[in-house]
Amino acid sequence: MSWQDYVDNLLASGDVYGAVIVGLDGGLWARSDSLLRISQDEINAVLKSFEPEGYQAIVANGCFLAGEKYMAISGNQRTVYLRRGSSGAALAKTGSCVIIGVHSDAMVPGNFNSAIGRVADFLIESGC
Repeated sequence: MSWQDYVDNLLASGDVYGAVIVGLDGGLWARSDSLLRISQDEINAVLKSFEPEGYQAIVANGCFLAGEKYMAISGNQRTVYLRRGSSGAALAKTGSCVIIGVHSDAMVPGNFNSAIGRVADFLIESGC
């Protein structure tokens, strides 16, 4: 399965509006059309959010994804959850990449979180 297939499957679930997969080096592996505008600076900030100082910064200041500002609502060493009004996002780290997902106002946050978590769990179990 290609990296783009993982993104496409997330979108096909109906629980995810947009997704990006980036390597821990910041390289873009796959993305949905809805997140075409995500910038390298935004990706770098996401990657830093898994470091102690970076997580504190995202909690204090939020982060931007494709030009939209999201505020952190919870997180740990593996996953950071973000909100923007009634939409939201999740950042899920595996051994070699980070999955960035966003959901729209009409989507159920719990279903969205589960969809992102399932892909992250599968990648971790697969050694990725």
